[in-house]
Amino acid sequence: MKTKLCLSVLAFITASTLSGDLIIESLDQQGHLTWTNTVESSGYRYRVEWASSANGPWRDFSVLTNLAGLATTNRSVTVDVPMLYRVVWLDAPAPLGEYLYSGFDAMGNLVVTGRLALTSIAESRLQGAWRLSRACCPTYPLGPQEGGGKIGGIFSDSTQVISLNLNPESVDNNIRLRGTATATNITGFWFYEGFGRQQEGGDFEALNITN
Repeated sequence: MKTKLCLSVLAFITASTLSGDLIIESLDQQGHLTWTNTVESSGYRYRVEWASSANGPWRDFSVLTNLAGLATTNRSVTVDVPMLYRVVWLDAPAPLGEYLYSGFDAMGNLVVTGRLALTSIAESRLQGAWRLSRACCPTYPLGPQEGGGKIGGIFSDSTQVISLNLNPESVDNNIRLRGTATATNITGFWFYEGFGRQQEGGDFEALNITN
């Protein structure tokens, strides 16, 4: 998992949080950049990157820039200079653990609750188990997400994107979850996929309760 936060030089003390994993605390006038993570441990690896705007491109400080050895024939010269910084957490932990799950319909009504357990990951492939129950709306088509079963999925540590299948042994009649994982939760969109088409779905949140 790579977690990225950014902070403007012009703002100095203003922190901008883009995920639940890292928090930039300050960038003072002496050039001291301070951040913390949500995991009580040490020995992790990070990388500080810079950009001239929030839209990037984001550059590694080890990458050559166009700020050294400038050569031009024009009187007016414009270059990109470091105005924003972000911290990349290079070896943040994989999203293993037990989660409290809440699934909502397209109108935001809570329709299913329960627990997910992500128990193993090998070469980006996740495995686990789930136990869910209907929270409301007896006629709402939840598909096969009442009771319990296995979880199969894929997690990308470079983008933090996670994709889960609650019926991995079937080629049809599946519940799929797609979202973004942090050290504290997974958020995204679930949908019931059956008979070759997406039928129902809504937002979901899964809160990590392992620690």
